[in-house]
Amino acid sequence: MKSSFVAACMSAASVLAYDIYRLRIPNGLTTTTDGVSAVGHVNKYGRGRATPFGRDFERLGGKWTQELCEKDSDGDGATNGQELGDPCCTWKVGRPVLKDPTSPGHKNSFTQAQLAALKCTDDTIASREKKQRHGVPDEL
Repeated sequence: MKSSFVAACMSAASVLAYDIYRLRIPNGLTTTTDGVSAVGHVNKYGRGRATPFGRDFERLGGKWTQELCEKDSDGDGATNGQELGDPCCTWKVGRPVLKDPTSPGHKNSFTQAQLAALKCTDDTIASREKKQRHGVPDEL
């Protein structure tokens, strides 16, 4: 009984730690690819071997940075920012994102048209600024 309780506590702590990291990237709580919501791990529950994105995220201090945003960690032709809905690399913790995310840790098959639609545009910037004017805080 005692070992079951300890295992349950350890599992809950693992899930909570995982969510802390997910809050540090745009769309971190909503991004999934093939049922895997742990963009930084191969295992869909967020344990075990890291994806290329997970390794880059760790190397850069576990923070969303310009460098991490502009990198194409999984080599599928879209930057991490484009895949996570931050094509202009302007996202801050607590701000909304604008696009439907894909996982930067799991390679996708994008068409040229899809890649073009992921680019940062004046419309993307204007839409983000409009949301920010309506009281969305910079930080939580």
